[in-house]
Amino acid sequence: MVSHHDKAGPSHWLLLQLVVAGAAIACYGNTLLNDFCDDGIPIVANNELVQAPGRWLDCWTTDHWYISKDITPNRDLLYRPAALTSYRIVRSLFGPTALPQLATNILLHAIIAAGLCRLARRLDFSFWLAVAAGLLFAVLPVHSEVINNVVGRADLLATLGVVCSLLAYRRVLHSESLADMVNWSILTGAACFLAMSAKESGVSIIALLPIFHIYYCRIDPHRPTVQRLHAIRLAYLIVPVLAYFALRYYALDGQLFQKPAPTKTINFLVDAPSWQMALGVVQLWGMYWSKTLWPQTLCVYYSINELRLATNLYSPSVLWGMFCFVSLLIGSIIAWRRGCRAVALISLCLLIAYLPTSNLLVLIQISFAERIWYLPSLWACLLLAMAIEPIIRSRIGISIGCAILVAMLGRTWIRNSEWQNNLSLYLAAYRSHPDGVVDLKKCGQSLVDNGQLAKGIPLLQRAIEIDLGFTDAQRSLGQAFAMAKQYQAALHHLQIANMQVPGDPETVRDLNKISGLMLESQSQVLESLRRNADENPDNLNAELRLVKKLRELNQFDKLIERLNLKEMAFSQHAQWQHEYAVTHVYLDQRDQAIDRYLKAISLDNTNVQRMIELAMLLLERREHDDLEQAWQLTIKAKAIDPQAAQILVCQAELLALQGEFSQAHQLYLEAIRAMPEGSAIRRIYEQRAKALGMEVNR
Repeated sequence: MVSHHDKAGPSHWLLLQLVVAGAAIACYGNTLLNDFCDDGIPIVANNELVQAPGRWLDCWTTDHWYISKDITPNRDLLYRPAALTSYRIVRSLFGPTALPQLATNILLHAIIAAGLCRLARRLDFSFWLAVAAGLLFAVLPVHSEVINNVVGRADLLATLGVVCSLLAYRRVLHSESLADMVNWSILTGAACFLAMSAKESGVSIIALLPIFHIYYCRIDPHRPTVQRLHAIRLAYLIVPVLAYFALRYYALDGQLFQKPAPTKTINFLVDAPSWQMALGVVQLWGMYWSKTLWPQTLCVYYSINELRLATNLYSPSVLWGMFCFVSLLIGSIIAWRRGCRAVALISLCLLIAYLPTSNLLVLIQISFAERIWYLPSLWACLLLAMAIEPIIRSRIGISIGCAILVAMLGRTWIRNSEWQNNLSLYLAAYRSHPDGVVDLKKCGQSLVDNGQLAKGIPLLQRAIEIDLGFTDAQRSLGQAFAMAKQYQAALHHLQIANMQVPGDPETVRDLNKISGLMLESQSQVLESLRRNADENPDNLNAELRLVKKLRELNQFDKLIERLNLKEMAFSQHAQWQHEYAVTHVYLDQRDQAIDRYLKAISLDNTNVQRMIELAMLLLERREHDDLEQAWQLTIKAKAIDPQAAQILVCQAELLALQGEFSQAHQLYLEAIRAMPEGSAIRRIYEQRAKALGMEVNR
């Protein structure tokens, strides 16, 4: 596995690195035909920070989405200035097309693959082990997202920074003069800064360097320079670390990291109890290894309902994740006892590189993505190479290895072809994950953008059935209905989108446009309702018809004015308080809505629908005793109507939040059975149950 007497000379090592780099380039030859896709469009192709002249400094002093910070304060805080700067440089030199950006990604991937070979050599690994590790890394199909999506540059630069830091630091330890030591120290610090400022996962270099310091000194203890150097010499790296965090703190307006506010749409670990979150972390670990070893399905998005949280230890992904972890642990212990410390070193590096994105320390904005595995796969490839090194030394082993590499190259080319444009990419995602909510939304939106409304709208509707809280899908569906001139449906979904994320400029623009069109066509109806309400000031039903029509037409300013005007007259009516509460919900005024619901129920404690609506609002807010209060409401509602499906679903959600999945499962099954076959509400219940990891096909 590790040889101190490798016969390969410098020329052989150089040839090896060229071969590995060539294999990496060959894997992505057809990528150069592709266009900007997915996040590459807003972050690179249409980003002011990349396009506008004289904005170089802004790349380092703002986050990716700073333009919308006053509108969406909970935006994804991406601070990756090195990546943004690289996009600007390539655009300035070669123009705005995708080809030079993609060519840069391919070149960086080739350099990193060759750098892994060099790192293997500097770790005193054998020639054959370095060959296997470098070629594996070069051709792994799971890397295709990083290279084909221009924004994968962040992962590439972070990984390049890590590799360069480790290689340069070894030269620090082996410097024969003070001048050399200073020069290599500066290069190490610069590479560390590159790793961190390219992507957040690059901060793993802070832990990797001390580990490598110990290992370098152990494998070469006879050099006087090494003996004199201690870990304290790493202190100079405080400078790039502090510089990065200071810039990050400034750019993110006094924050070092984002307190994530994701939903289950993008991270299925949200709201999971501790024991199930632990299972989920192991489950994700197993999935990354599965994609490495068997990349049959590669997809740009993994979301509910495609990803389902494990509910027991016997889930295949959990078992596989546990097997991979235990294998690493046992292999490290055995190798350590036999005098080979390299397995333990690489295993530890793998865990450290993966930890920031594992969801173990903090929930990140996405639970699973192939690009996350790029940096950890450096160490995974070294471990795999250690495992197969004895085999590939034989002719048969070499033949088998070459066949596997060719198969991987072919799989990568197939995946590259799916990245031609957004439509081809999202159609491929939908084929891979026909029940994935984000895949449905992306594919539906892409079809709508290409004028295929009849195909796109049903996919967007299915996405909403799976997740009613998926704001982007609600907005896209509203825009699609507007294009189809179905303005009432368009306004409905845009109102929901604005209720979920108030003030989004795109949503507000479309709302105003469509509500204006509807107001023109229904002005006479609205005027008739207003006249009838004014002529019958004590008629509650007349006033409620006007209120509902104003809300339907998105005339909230006039609606609030009317509600305030008639508050004294109708405040003791439960229906009035309910309509006022619904209006607060539309305006994202949750606390006020809850207060109004409480008043409505105090005036009429027999209305099951209002009780459940209030319980769901309390479930969403989750402050103080909200969950207990919600549970008591469901009990009261069930006493009135024991068979109401919405009561069962509300109780199931409360139980699932507490980790009582068996009881929640049973309640969902009862609710589903109570709904007619093929009904929209039944489909919603089924999809929600599946998202919680429950089997419903009984």
